[in-house]
Amino acid sequence: MALFAALVGSAAAQKDTIRVTTRLVQINVVVRDKNGPVEGLKASDFTVLDNKKAQKIDVFSVLQSRAVTKEVRPAAMPIVSNVRDSAGEVPTAATAILFDIMNTPEEYQTNAIKQLVGYLGTIRKEDRIALYLLAQQLYVVQDFTGDPDRLAQIAAQIRASELAGVELRTPDQLVNLLRPPNFTIGGSSSIWVVMPAAYAMADASSINQAIATSDALEAIARHLKGLPGRKNLVWLSAGFPFAPPTRPRSARDARGAAAPETPDNFSAQLNRASRALNEANVAIYPVDVRGLAGGYPEVMLRLADATGGSVAYHTNDLEGAVRAAVSDGEISYTLGFYSTADPEDKRFHDLQVKVNRKNVEVRHRAGYYPADGRVPTERERQAVFGELLGSQLNASQLGLTANAVPDPTIPGNYRVMIIANADNIQFDQQNEKRVAKLLLATRLESSKDKNVKTASIPFSLSEDQYQEVLKRGIPLTSTLPGLPGDRLRVVVQDQTTGFAGALWLPLLPAQK
Repeated sequence: MALFAALVGSAAAQKDTIRVTTRLVQINVVVRDKNGPVEGLKASDFTVLDNKKAQKIDVFSVLQSRAVTKEVRPAAMPIVSNVRDSAGEVPTAATAILFDIMNTPEEYQTNAIKQLVGYLGTIRKEDRIALYLLAQQLYVVQDFTGDPDRLAQIAAQIRASELAGVELRTPDQLVNLLRPPNFTIGGSSSIWVVMPAAYAMADASSINQAIATSDALEAIARHLKGLPGRKNLVWLSAGFPFAPPTRPRSARDARGAAAPETPDNFSAQLNRASRALNEANVAIYPVDVRGLAGGYPEVMLRLADATGGSVAYHTNDLEGAVRAAVSDGEISYTLGFYSTADPEDKRFHDLQVKVNRKNVEVRHRAGYYPADGRVPTERERQAVFGELLGSQLNASQLGLTANAVPDPTIPGNYRVMIIANADNIQFDQQNEKRVAKLLLATRLESSKDKNVKTASIPFSLSEDQYQEVLKRGIPLTSTLPGLPGDRLRVVVQDQTTGFAGALWLPLLPAQK
């Protein structure tokens, strides 16, 4: 605790503060030929273009999906991490599978579950797979594991329609539900009485569904960001509502004329989701579970193209489609360059990666926004912070490890120890010190009024102290009342960048 006391200080005056604005842009690249992933490539084999201008490759690494780093820890320490799994491992590449009930009609769910179970039973123990479920909210069914039996068993327990999504009906369906039988006005059908209400309800349902889906993709991006290397997100779904239904302007329009286009096509939500996925180095691989009955999955294609993934559609081999998506992460290359673009530049920068090999397919993110690296506003930071406090999903923009043990001196209290990785915390140079500010919040899951305990913690470090926390992390401590069996939500946020880490910490009984 002495180190913690020495680290926390008053970051007094803000003058003479130096911030580094050069931004490292990282691109995870998959290169495949007819035989599969291409191995043995070097930095000199790649060319990176930012808006058609060649860039110097400053960072280069090769990642293999079956490589893991393992932490050795005492068995008696009930430590929880938002980066490492229960075995103390961090995969260098991982695959998350999102089974999307919200956007998938019930008639397609049963077959999709069956094929998903079939695939999960075949994974290798070296693979790291997580399984999420999107219904009215996002559920972590199983976080990353290499146990095929456990994954298949849990997936087999999913039942079609047991967890309802946001209900979406077409205006025609709603008209039939809303219109009283045999009801007419002045000899005319009642369709024009209920038509406005039907379209209003369909619009609201479509908008809710689209926002919930894009929010879930953002939450997954925050969850995966702290993991190193390329992450693949396999999205099993029947699609995404690209635009809410448009109201006919007259009876003629309703009988078949082209309806007017609506300006609300959810481009903002889609762009926000794809930007979050790119910032977390997550490539999305949508799989249309409708198989041969599906249409042209425009939104799926847009998201896959933006993040460096690919789409499987018009195929009934869902198991094979998932397997192909997962295999894309077996070998990937990380290329990084320092962008000189203005941090306030809101224009999209197109990225191109070329490889000096013939007959290969290259997949990578489509580009980046320099403004994504800007300092967020206080309102933006608070919005993310509040969302994380109420979420069931961990966030790993800041790596956290934590444990809670009963306080032997105060019955009914727990001592909570948190270590925050300093790698993604921005320390500004202020005179001879490195300064930063973190916001720590905790709340008990059982708290009916959702009481949140918060603390703003400034740091003012000497160079030696700064180098020490880079190696060992930043210790944060708290003492609070709690009961065994409850869970504690822990959120830590960098008040400069807005990056945050979050996890659920179980309160265990005292060991005898």
